[in-house]
Amino acid sequence: MFEPESPLNQAIDTGLRHLCTEILAQGEIQVMLTPQYPGVEIPPALYGQETVVLNFSYGYHTDLTIDNEGIRQELSFKGAWFPCVVPWSAVIAVKSLAVPLPQPRKGLRAVK
Repeated sequence: MFEPESPLNQAIDTGLRHLCTEILAQGEIQVMLTPQYPGVEIPPALYGQETVVLNFSYGYHTDLTIDNEGIRQELSFKGAWFPCVVPWSAVIAVKSLAVPLPQPRKGLRAVK
């Protein structure tokens, strides 16, 4: 049974919060979650899926909140806005969508 107040789960939640904060400083983040966990708030049409992937960013035109409880932001789904809430306990994976700047390869010269 899931125990959100256990020391292990609290440590995992803290780690996820720090990871998301660091990645978001670089750009957009993708969060994969289990929609059936208590406290998840997403558009009703998504609850039937086994997993859901949401993108979050400080660059969006809505407020982004990251705290001890989870991550929250109003997101657009096919043009309709929905206030999404994702508790840390529902998070399966986190991925950075920040695109690194290309690095020049050694030995190549610019052609004029």
